[in-house]
Amino acid sequence: MPSSEDIYHVLKNDILSLALKPGQPIGESELAKRFSVSRTPVRAALARLKAEKLVEVFPQKGTFVAPVDWDFVRQLIYMRCSVELRMADALCSPCAEMIAELKQNLRRQKRLLTTGASPMDYYQIDSSFHRICFTYCGMEAVWRIFRQFHANYTRFRLMDIRESGLTDRFYEEHCEMVRYMEEGRPEELRKLIQTHLESGFERMVRREVPSLPTTRPTDRKDD
Repeated sequence: MPSSEDIYHVLKNDILSLALKPGQPIGESELAKRFSVSRTPVRAALARLKAEKLVEVFPQKGTFVAPVDWDFVRQLIYMRCSVELRMADALCSPCAEMIAELKQNLRRQKRLLTTGASPMDYYQIDSSFHRICFTYCGMEAVWRIFRQFHANYTRFRLMDIRESGLTDRFYEEHCEMVRYMEEGRPEELRKLIQTHLESGFERMVRREVPSLPTTRPTDRKDD
């Protein structure tokens, strides 16, 4: 019989992978039947998901998958872009081990594209590409901080991957990034990083929340 811990992990994965969509109702009774348990472990699992802002509970209405917080995603991308732009100089003075690891990642991306892998599979290897860059720049702690807030970002990325159908472009941009690193071209790398990180959000804003402002790090002026 699954524990509340088991139920929590299954539901969290369902929410992040969009098997449970934003706004979708998730009733305790249905979940209890699904997992063949009483409502007690279901309530405990939902309480954890509520604490992580993955579900919302409304009295007399029920429990629902939380919507994507688009403004939070915008701000997280702003931070990601600010950090990765500052990493460009270091990335363009690369060590052989970093380049070898990035190229191995690119080969895995290419295999996924040719085998028709799921959006989640591609998203995970895409994230690994950026994690490698953070690691070799000595920014592992910063990467871990970003990953602590991945619930909204993961759902945003999966929505963009599914709806845009641009995984080939994402792969080509990664290939071009590695080429700029090898050739020592930080300015070109910075421009591509900014486009790579921000274009998905701009696409989703047009579809989902057209009134939400976008902010590019290089557009901001110090007061």
